[in-house]
Amino acid sequence: MEQGGDFVSTEKKKLKIPKKHLYFAEDVDIQLQQDSAEDKEFFSMKAYSGKPIKGHWLWGDLAIDVSGVQFNGKRFPILEQHELDKKIGVANKKPDISNNDIVFDKINLLSNETAQEFKGNLNDGFPYQASIGIRPLVIEELSDGESAEVNGYKLKGPAAIIRKSNFREASVCVFGADPNTSVAAFSDEEEELDIELISSKQEKEETEEKSMTLQELQEKYPDLFAEIQNKDSEKDQKIQELSDQIQSVTKERDGLKKEKENLSETAQKYEERIVNLEKTEQLRKEKEIKNQADSIVGAKLGEFSIPKRLHDKIKKQFDHNKFVDESNSFDEAKFTEVVEAELKDWSEAMSEVTKPSSVQGFGSFEENQKYSDNSETEIDSDVDRLFGYLNKAETK
Repeated sequence: MEQGGDFVSTEKKKLKIPKKHLYFAEDVDIQLQQDSAEDKEFFSMKAYSGKPIKGHWLWGDLAIDVSGVQFNGKRFPILEQHELDKKIGVANKKPDISNNDIVFDKINLLSNETAQEFKGNLNDGFPYQASIGIRPLVIEELSDGESAEVNGYKLKGPAAIIRKSNFREASVCVFGADPNTSVAAFSDEEEELDIELISSKQEKEETEEKSMTLQELQEKYPDLFAEIQNKDSEKDQKIQELSDQIQSVTKERDGLKKEKENLSETAQKYEERIVNLEKTEQLRKEKEIKNQADSIVGAKLGEFSIPKRLHDKIKKQFDHNKFVDESNSFDEAKFTEVVEAELKDWSEAMSEVTKPSSVQGFGSFEENQKYSDNSETEIDSDVDRLFGYLNKAETK
């Protein structure tokens, strides 16, 4: 039987129930919190998770319908072990039940010894558990084979669901959630409650007694039979239409998923292509700048009286990368200016070292042209001498 079904049997009873059977413990979280704005410590607790409780002392398998719990008043007491003389804190607002559970947030800690001992134990890592005390008002009984929805869970009978109840208090407890645990602090004192019991057992029995075959229904109530047949046909048609729509949506979803994967692969290929193009463009630009710099140096070398056998060595002395900014832009004018100034110094140095009496090993310009262009040693020697001469000139 699903929740919301038509119940035939509803019965109000006065039941005397030991108080300890009105407490429902769970293995849920209790955490301290710090409010820096108010400079106060609070604690939060999930008093009930909404899950069915297996093997309760009195009720067997049981669930409390969170939507049916009534929280009367504006402040709610938090005790220890459900004992009235052990007061721990006060919740100043109703709990959050939006997730089908009962969660108290920012519970004010009291200043008494019991509350402070609880706070210290919690800070030290003591595994407190939570429990709630309620007064049942409406209980739905599930027979064997029946089931019902509660708090987003499906509960199978035999079981009970407390559909409506009054919240009394929540407690922090030192025992686990073993439903067979008996705690001395839980008094066996009985409490008489007015409880409305809901059951579908009678409905099943009446249905069995009044059941008839389809043929009997058709013979006795032909119009009703025809109406049922039409409704069944319409229902089957709608089911088929919905099934077709689901298949169509699923197919469309799978197609979109595949299209997304293809687009992702294409985007990745384009991204790789762009990176490769950027690298190629970078290399092309660098090569273009180098060729431009070499062209400038070559052109300027032709303007000065420097032996050709020294050109390649001299070209290596100019680093064009120093004239390229972060945007890969080449300062041609500045580079040309520096090259021209350097080559002028080289030309002047050359004219000095090529005087007949200046430096041993250097003669006139014409004599220097007779040197072997293939002699790397001679070229290195000449360049070293020119560097030496230029260094002396700079230190004077």
